[in-house]
Formats: sequence, C-alpha cells, structure tokens
Amino acid sequence: MFSAEYIVTRGYRYTLLADIAAAAKHQPTIHEYPHRKHPTSSTNSHRQNGQIKELVSAQPVEEGPQERPKTHRYPSLNGTDPKFRRNHRHALHGTMKALKEVKDGKRDAA
Repeated sequence: MFSAEYIVTRGYRYTLLADIAAAAKHQPTIHEYPHRKHPTSSTNSHRQNGQIKELVSAQPVEEGPQERPKTHRYPSLNGTDPKFRRNHRHALHGTMKALKEVKDGKRDAA
C-alpha cells in the first residue's frame, strides 16, 4: 500500500521517515524556552547556588522584637457547630434587648 518511506504513527496517521529524522536533530531556540535566557543554561549558574550565600553571611543579622500574629477582635465563627451559631444569634438579640431596657430605665440590671 505504501512505500518504505512512510511509517504509521498514532493510528491512521502516516508520517514521512525523513520528517521524523529531521525532528530528532532539531535544536530548540531561545523562543521555544521563553523562561530561560540561554537554552543551555543549567540550574548551577543561578545566584542561589553559591554567590548569594557569601553576600548574606557578610551582613549582620538585624534582630528586633518578635511580632505576634495579627488577631481580630471578633474571630470568625465559620467551622463551628451550626446549632451553636443559631442559638448564639438569638442569645445576642436577647442581650441587646436587655441592654436597651436598662438604658430606658425599665430594668435595673442587665
């Protein structure tokens, strides 16, 4: 059906053997690796692997007071028991109602 120059690849596709040989010899260009400056550069040429260590060790370490993590006044109740959250909502409403009555003089203590 076909001459020896063609080979079957991926089912019913037919590819010329000369094209496969040319693709094997292909060297990638810089445009095919946009994240690299040079296609042949290796990871040993980066600053983290030796050059930056000398700079860091020569500088004195500035130590100040340890900072505590930021906290908010009212932490989120997400993840708590849903039954507790429902009851808490109604309890807050009752507390506000009692404080309002104390303010208006209808109650002597909250």
